[in-house]
Amino acid sequence: MVCVLIAGIVNAQQVTGVITDYQGFWKSGIGYKNPVKPQNSHNLLAFTFNGIQYSTGVNDILLSQHNELFYAADFRALPVKLIGSNPTSNTKIGLGQLYDGVDNGKSNPSPVNDMQYYLTDGIKGLDLGTGVANIPQGYIEFSINEFFPDAVGDGVPDILITQIADPSSSFDQYEFLDAKGKRVGSRVGINLTNIASVGTWVADFYEASTNPMNLTTGFTKTEREIRLWAADFSDFNITPSDVSKIKSFRILLNGNSDLAFVAYNYRTMQVNLPVSFGKTSSRLQNGMVQINWEMLDQSAVQKFVIEESIDGRNYYAVGEVHSLNQNAQYLYNHRMDQQGRRYYRIKAVSVNGIETFSSVLTEEYLKATNFSLFPNPASGWVKINLSGNSFDGTIEIRSVNGSLMHSEKVSAGESVKQISLQGLTPGMYSMVLNTGGKRFTEMLVIR
Repeated sequence: MVCVLIAGIVNAQQVTGVITDYQGFWKSGIGYKNPVKPQNSHNLLAFTFNGIQYSTGVNDILLSQHNELFYAADFRALPVKLIGSNPTSNTKIGLGQLYDGVDNGKSNPSPVNDMQYYLTDGIKGLDLGTGVANIPQGYIEFSINEFFPDAVGDGVPDILITQIADPSSSFDQYEFLDAKGKRVGSRVGINLTNIASVGTWVADFYEASTNPMNLTTGFTKTEREIRLWAADFSDFNITPSDVSKIKSFRILLNGNSDLAFVAYNYRTMQVNLPVSFGKTSSRLQNGMVQINWEMLDQSAVQKFVIEESIDGRNYYAVGEVHSLNQNAQYLYNHRMDQQGRRYYRIKAVSVNGIETFSSVLTEEYLKATNFSLFPNPASGWVKINLSGNSFDGTIEIRSVNGSLMHSEKVSAGESVKQISLQGLTPGMYSMVLNTGGKRFTEMLVIR
């Protein structure tokens, strides 16, 4: 039995808005399309589904800095296990037209011809500025390692699907399979022409059937629409009792599919990845940034590259780690010689050259103000050390999703300020000091 979503249901499943890191911050959606049209790689930071904005975990700090309210989530591109067909003369690699640094022209040398790479590149694989158009008719299969029963029917999207060129009225179909390849639940089909566009990008399209790839005549610097669709496991008629059977996810392709990536909710299912990051963290002390990360799967890792950025968009390598630890725990120290905010990420390079990125870490080194909290964890009240501050400003308490919970003024020269925590529920918060045009952040735990 095939379950096909009709137009009315599809409209309920469509993504109505997106935020990416193009030119620092790019927001667009149904009813408020951004006139700026991305022309290069840009990573999905957040998307709106059923009226709720979900972050992807790529850069939640940047969302908070732009006062975006969001449900903190963790989405990652599904790794491609197998593409069950070869590219045809109709198959194209779509790249932002400035991806190669050449305006309205062909790259020299040609971009690498690798369909799987362009379906999983970018931070956490979520680059909306690269993809494959007219993927050959057949299927793409992804392995699943673990599936959480509580995720079924919770309303939080579990699968996120992109369409970045010209949608076809033919249906792509999606299904979950057991270890023997038998369908679990129902197969879902979708006609992406029923999904409204959330924005427009500008792309060059290269011939995927040639190597090196040729730039397709008439498809240079062309505008295409961006569409996304999301679904809960329950949309596949999967019940909590079914989840232990699921071992893979498969897309049956109609021959006209245009994907940047297919993403999954990391908090509701786990997939078998050749490279998979666990917890990452950083700590700044006396101008030295301590970067820590753990690996959930490092079986295919060749090396780690630690990267730094000033603007959160353009990264450069500051160090490498070549020796793998058996306990999969890593530490790298990097000195910040100049004041200001820095962004850090770890790039895991696999033995076949595929790059997988960690979440982005942010540290700010400002010598002028000694900003700290005590006690921490706190209960009832917390004192803030402001020694060295010479500006009027504000203290904010924000929830983990960026919502403002409390705000108070601070005066220039005020060395210690006590803040009441009455009315705030136990949990983790951000304490933010805005002073002198700078922003300082410390994590606060309320008991």
